[in-house]
Amino acid sequence: MSLNEVVSWKESFFKDDFNVDISLSKFTLKSDLETLKRDLKSYGTELQQQMTEILKNETEAIVNLAEYLTNLNAKIEHLSLPFFQLREEIMALLKLIKTAEMSYKMMLYGIKNNNTNKNNLNLKLGAISSSVYIDKMLKSSADSFEDIISLEHIVAKYSFQRSYMDELNIITTDMKDIMPTVALWKAVSQCFHEDIYLDQLADQFVKLSMLTLSRYLKWCETTLQSNFSTHQSTEQFIMNCLIDFSIVEKFMCPAIETPADINNTVYKILDSSVVILVPKIVKANLKSITNVLNLMKSSLVKMKVEEICYQLQHVEAIPRLYRRTNRSIPKEASPYMVEAVKPITTFHSAFQNVISHKSTEILNDIILQVTKQYLELVQGVLRSVCKTEESLRRLKSRNVTTEEISPQLDSGSDEKKIREQIKLDVAYFLNKLQPLGSIESRQIMDVLKKETH
Repeated sequence: MSLNEVVSWKESFFKDDFNVDISLSKFTLKSDLETLKRDLKSYGTELQQQMTEILKNETEAIVNLAEYLTNLNAKIEHLSLPFFQLREEIMALLKLIKTAEMSYKMMLYGIKNNNTNKNNLNLKLGAISSSVYIDKMLKSSADSFEDIISLEHIVAKYSFQRSYMDELNIITTDMKDIMPTVALWKAVSQCFHEDIYLDQLADQFVKLSMLTLSRYLKWCETTLQSNFSTHQSTEQFIMNCLIDFSIVEKFMCPAIETPADINNTVYKILDSSVVILVPKIVKANLKSITNVLNLMKSSLVKMKVEEICYQLQHVEAIPRLYRRTNRSIPKEASPYMVEAVKPITTFHSAFQNVISHKSTEILNDIILQVTKQYLELVQGVLRSVCKTEESLRRLKSRNVTTEEISPQLDSGSDEKKIREQIKLDVAYFLNKLQPLGSIESRQIMDVLKKETH
């Protein structure tokens, strides 16, 4: 073969469509098999020599690259700890900023409420003083008025004062003595009073009683959605409603197991032809009350959980308090934990003896949700501490001298302090809430306890 044919033959080995049979056919057309064998052996030797030259020239570069990559990995791990600590400090700073922002908003909200309450109080005092003066004038003898026009002015002013106070939702004992629950009881009792009730209009009286109950529950729901000045006033309103609901249930939807139990309801006056519908009426009333009751309970639980978890989030600041600060080993729970637990213990003390069943349900829901969120927070902090410890161990294993790493690694005891503080906080949390929690919440508390041991 010519030189060009030999070059073309060698290049054919590297083509994607190379085929052994086709290559042999082309070669044997011009040469015999012995020549082919000799050429292939010669070409193999040539390729081997080229590979040897490549390895000889590139080995030094590959070795240098490997050494450089090894050193680079050590440098990256050496720099990882400062960056990790910087990230932790930035997260702590972000937490502080968010806390300050929330505190600022709460302060502005408190100032706004204080100004509103102050203005309402001044208006209330002025309106009450005017109303008392006008009441005295109206009750005095008609002869004391010079003419009928002055009397009309006084009556008009009196009406204006009352309507204005009603618009501002300012309620005084002088103007509104009847509580909604008492008003409901009186209205329903009158519907089925023997001097008022008529058998011919039984269905209308039943509808009227159910409509009155619906209006009462709507008032409770609407009032709940209004802006109370403090969490304490919201809690007091909800618990008062729950107490009143227990009273309403007794006279409008008690448990009916036998026909004789109907005599314990306001529907005992119904005719025998209608009395068979009483269980359905009671069931409908109970359903309406239960819906609003659940809304009240969920609102209270949500409010309490947010209030408590706001304090519990301070656990994320514990590493920042003990790392490189030379603080002594903690011996008691953090102040935030004392404040976090206080709303639960206060609630239990205030309402446990009033409506024990409903308050226990609410308390269980609060403790369960709070324990779950606190467990997640503690696990997150402990994971962060473990990552820091792991970074320290890696840095030590790279043969770095103690003098080089001492400014950053003088925190071996700091990690112990962090864990000890979390352990004390968890112990305080469990000591206060475990006796009050349900079985489910206690199981989560057991997991929380294991995390710190």
